[in-house]
Amino acid sequence: VKAIEATGVVELWDTIDQARILIGAKNDNVSDAVKENNINQAWHLLNNLLKATEQREAQAEAENVGIAEAINQLCKDVHADNVKVGWWTNPHTGESILETRNVPEMICLMHSELSEGLEGFRKNLMDDHLPAYPMLAVELADTIIRIADLAGAKGFPLGEIIEAKRAYNRTRADHKLENRLKDGGKAI
Repeated sequence: VKAIEATGVVELWDTIDQARILIGAKNDNVSDAVKENNINQAWHLLNNLLKATEQREAQAEAENVGIAEAINQLCKDVHADNVKVGWWTNPHTGESILETRNVPEMICLMHSELSEGLEGFRKNLMDDHLPAYPMLAVELADTIIRIADLAGAKGFPLGEIIEAKRAYNRTRADHKLENRLKDGGKAI
């Protein structure tokens, strides 16, 4: 039996089924050597399956690290762009406002981008400045830009924080569908 590399659920079950057939082959006309060879082939199939699974997990983790690094870099780049054009400078004095910028105001501006996106969604509008895109999509991008700017200014490793929060959310009981359907469960 030729070993296969499992790339998904179907291949996983096919590999397990092949191993089960090899191990469970009962034929009085088959020698002990053939039976032993079948068991060795089954072990080889399962071992290759395990290796392929470990490789996929390592690749997924590397991709997640890449995503986290990309998000962190986006925050640094957006913040650097905004410093360069003066959003982090007092326009009257020319002094840096990195330490004194009004964070609640910045959060309100994030809300304003989302509100603009909601309005675009409600009216099914294309964006005024980027007419090739729906207004909702552009305002979501604006929100991310504002979030990235603040995270970059504060030095928050937002990529790692997002990955940690996603991992935590996967384990939360109140995020499971059966608990959301209960009385008092999270409806939205």
